[in-house]
Amino acid sequence: MDSTQISFAKLGFSLEICANAISVKLQGTEVCKLSPHSAVERIRIDGTERIADRDVDKEDFSYHTLTENGKQVFYWKGSSNNWPEKIYRLECDAEGFSYFVRVHGEGHVGKICYFHGARQDNAPHGSSYEFCEYYVPTCDTFGKERCRYPSSMNYQSYFELMVPPMYCFAFRTADIEPWLGLGLIARPGEYNFTRYDYDVEMADRTSRFSLSTNMEGHTRVHGTWEAPFIRGFAGKNEFDVVAMYSNYHYDSGLCKRRNFTEIPRWWHGPLMCGWSEQDILARNTGMLCTEMANQAAYTDIVRRLEEKHLKPSAIIIDDKWQEAYGSARPHPYRWPDMRAFVDAMHAKNIRVLLWFRLWNGEGLDDSMRMSGNAVKPWNKDDNERYADPSHPAYRESLRKTIHFLLSNEAGCMNCDGFKLDYAFWMPYGSRAVSHSGEYGVELLKRLFQLIYTAAKEVKPDALINASPCHPYFAECCDQLRLHDYYGFRRNIKEVMTDRLRLFRIACPEQLIDTDGTGFCNRRDTMSYMRYAPIIGVPDLYQISDSEDCHLTDEDWAEIAGIWQAYSEKIDAMYR
Repeated sequence: MDSTQISFAKLGFSLEICANAISVKLQGTEVCKLSPHSAVERIRIDGTERIADRDVDKEDFSYHTLTENGKQVFYWKGSSNNWPEKIYRLECDAEGFSYFVRVHGEGHVGKICYFHGARQDNAPHGSSYEFCEYYVPTCDTFGKERCRYPSSMNYQSYFELMVPPMYCFAFRTADIEPWLGLGLIARPGEYNFTRYDYDVEMADRTSRFSLSTNMEGHTRVHGTWEAPFIRGFAGKNEFDVVAMYSNYHYDSGLCKRRNFTEIPRWWHGPLMCGWSEQDILARNTGMLCTEMANQAAYTDIVRRLEEKHLKPSAIIIDDKWQEAYGSARPHPYRWPDMRAFVDAMHAKNIRVLLWFRLWNGEGLDDSMRMSGNAVKPWNKDDNERYADPSHPAYRESLRKTIHFLLSNEAGCMNCDGFKLDYAFWMPYGSRAVSHSGEYGVELLKRLFQLIYTAAKEVKPDALINASPCHPYFAECCDQLRLHDYYGFRRNIKEVMTDRLRLFRIACPEQLIDTDGTGFCNRRDTMSYMRYAPIIGVPDLYQISDSEDCHLTDEDWAEIAGIWQAYSEKIDAMYR
């Protein structure tokens, strides 16, 4: 069978392409043989019921090649039971390849299985592989080791700390030094998905793999539609692959880099976040942790910081200063005069950030809310009602709320920004129908952009702190937090360094909130207090001892010295 050889710029990365296969080679060794056929599930909506039609290609596909804009392009054209016309396109440039799936017809799109194959017998669907392991650039509260999987193990994604993560797998083949990367890339406005999965099918000692995402019926095809595409790279290691994935977004103009040459001094911290201190206070009083997000407790936190000679540039009031999450107004009993507290902090040269729970519909009118299932394995059957970031009524309500919380006008709170959290607790699944029809990451981006734009309109130096780890969100976030760390891990520097590496790859210009939550044990705590100013913005979560950690007066004196040295270094940048 005739084939075409394509060689890329580095690492012995090449393709051999023919009518029924795309052979991917590294240093002359075939690491996988991709089927050019993919399946695009069609969802039929019958009242409230959504029925998924499996997609099977018919045996009418043609294959041809040509050169377009200096790139060698390969086409497979045909049809399936779902789509009167399907076109697969492979574009090869100097650095790698892009694989596109285009369908023509009518219907809502469900699951898309890339390289799924066209076979209809009992053999496993998918493409053959030689790689032995794959890496996923994400993490959860349990640490880094869950990012690596045997190639024979399915990966069903959900996100928790990096929301969203970079949608890219890096594959290692035994005895081959370079890694192969296969990343999912969407154009702006087309991120109507939440997941990117690695799927393996096995039968009679034969195994095949495919990659998938799922539009959950929220993308409608009326004519011609092109799915998010797969980009193939080769890298020296897994992090090189992920960096190429990230850089492709910026270099191709799909995403925008931020310019951080001139930012307010106070964004650099140090920070004091009250969450773990709330937890300690709650244990000591028998109250709920959220009940300790009150004016008296935070006034006392600031007093105790001063006693320890700790001078934060900002304090973060955590969960739950709000009377209701959705309407987001100060709780009348916990915060009888938030404006007075904020003004007092400003007099001390301390800014005030508010922890903000995303998606929650508590306190909102039903017209502003939507249904769906939260993206958590233990919560997929909930019937929670979520704020709809695309609904005009909610958008106007949130703008007014942000103005009320950030403006220095009389009757407003004069706060200085937001710590955005619970991004993962989003409406998920086929029932999550928004006003605009947007879904998943695209709806999350809509929410981020709304908050970011509204905050900057009120207060240009407002700080937006959050944890997206994808280039698509670089334009609407100022500070990335490394997120929660559970002390039972006993290796905080290693875990946080791994997270830092990914955030730096995804959004290289943003400030890093070193985060880390509360004290775990004295050794880890003091180690991270010393390490945090080296990697980002120091962030202290508590000033009281916990069951597992007692800090001495000498420890606190050292922390104060670390903060002072860090602050003097930052101050020198602004002289």
